[in-house]
Amino acid sequence: MAGRKKRHSSGKKKKSNKARAPPPDVATVLARADEAANASDMQTALSLYTYASNQIRERIEGSSGPAEAATAEASSSNGGLGGGGTDESNRADVLLLSKTLGKCGETRVSLGDQEGGREAFLDAISILGNGWGGEDSMDEDRPPDIEVKGGYVVADAQFREAKAGLHLYLGQLSEAEEALSHYKLGVAELRKCLDILEAVMSTCDEGPGSAEIMEADSEPDTLKVALLGTRRQVCGAHCSIAELYLTDLCYDPEAEKQCEVSLQAALDLDDAEGAPDALQGMANLRLSQGRGPEATRHILDAYSRIKVGCEAMADLVGLGKDSGEESKDDVDNVDEKAKELVEVDAANSLPGFEFRCQTAKILLECSANLNDSAETIDNSIDLSKEREQGSFCAEAAVQVLGSLLAENDEVVEVWYLLGCAFASSSPPNNDLSRYYWERSHEMLKVVKESLSQEIAAAPDKLRDDEELIGQMKTTDGQIEEVEEKLAGLGNQKQEGSSTNDSMMEVS
Repeated sequence: MAGRKKRHSSGKKKKSNKARAPPPDVATVLARADEAANASDMQTALSLYTYASNQIRERIEGSSGPAEAATAEASSSNGGLGGGGTDESNRADVLLLSKTLGKCGETRVSLGDQEGGREAFLDAISILGNGWGGEDSMDEDRPPDIEVKGGYVVADAQFREAKAGLHLYLGQLSEAEEALSHYKLGVAELRKCLDILEAVMSTCDEGPGSAEIMEADSEPDTLKVALLGTRRQVCGAHCSIAELYLTDLCYDPEAEKQCEVSLQAALDLDDAEGAPDALQGMANLRLSQGRGPEATRHILDAYSRIKVGCEAMADLVGLGKDSGEESKDDVDNVDEKAKELVEVDAANSLPGFEFRCQTAKILLECSANLNDSAETIDNSIDLSKEREQGSFCAEAAVQVLGSLLAENDEVVEVWYLLGCAFASSSPPNNDLSRYYWERSHEMLKVVKESLSQEIAAAPDKLRDDEELIGQMKTTDGQIEEVEEKLAGLGNQKQEGSSTNDSMMEVS
């Protein structure tokens, strides 16, 4: 039987016809990273942001051939990859790399790695250097044609805005003097950015050459939006500095003065559609200075910006404004769907939980001051305005607290403050005050029981833990405070608006 002939291998492997898939482009990776971050998959997001930043960095470094040798020294002296006279694509990559490293930093912080986040932010800042073209990027000696046709002006603004954002984030991660340093650097960069954008807008408004600028840099409407956004960022940064002087730097001999300077600078840049941070901050400062009427004016202005959203949220828990206050004609003339959309949009754009809680405390403090004035001043003086304002502040506090209750009904302080708000109303609503204080009392009892169990279950060496003992003492004090409120509900003079309540202290 004839055997089969063996096929002799030539020793060469057949080449695969399948081409190796190219690596994903950076834009795709960044989009996936953003999706992962939005889905709270922070570890995946970090891996993707890190991969993208490495790819962008390699692309930037690879683009620097012999033709760019002349600009290398300028770039190095500028302190980053973004200086000198590199081309537009390189400029865009430098900005993209900085933003990607910033996202790496934010993701690391969200994962609890604050030091890693800090390093990423500092790396991003060093890459941006001193802006596009260095510290003299707005120098008057630079040829006008470079300013217009090269697009350097708006590019410099983008670099400075990105750098400012990184400093402001580092300010949030830092304390005291270090935080102040970062906030001031952020403000300085944003101020330069404002100067640039205002100069471009001024040139556009002048007419001659404006078409070239619009084509090279941006449309006027886009520039206006950028200018408004930058002003709001500066406003917010000044508010952060003021907050530092009220907290970490309160020991500074110049703390009160510097706080007021920062808040006034913020108010100078404030606009009616912006966040109410500056108004709330000034109201808080004026209260600490004993200037109640000014504090009331500022906090009511702040409330007017969040009123619609707060009322819409408060309505979900039965605390919204009585719809019966509107006349029938008003109701008939309102497009209900449009009104609902406005309310939803306003609710979605409300400031954070802590900010609104602070707003409610200041409103209650102002209400108490106004009510006290009405009680102590000579009866021959017409105090109807003070009483009306006091009642309005209390009602505004109810709406703000209602929005918090709709968001999270497990915060003891919110229930307690609602009891205080109804006690401050004119006339006081004892039934609702009792309801909210009793609920806060029940919740505090649960907290105390939980702390007791934790202390009992802890090893002997932990039973003297200062933090646990401190929490227990605080809880006991709050329980006693609520019990005093409940016991005093029958008195003619309500204690709900007392400015000495530890649970509603304004920081």
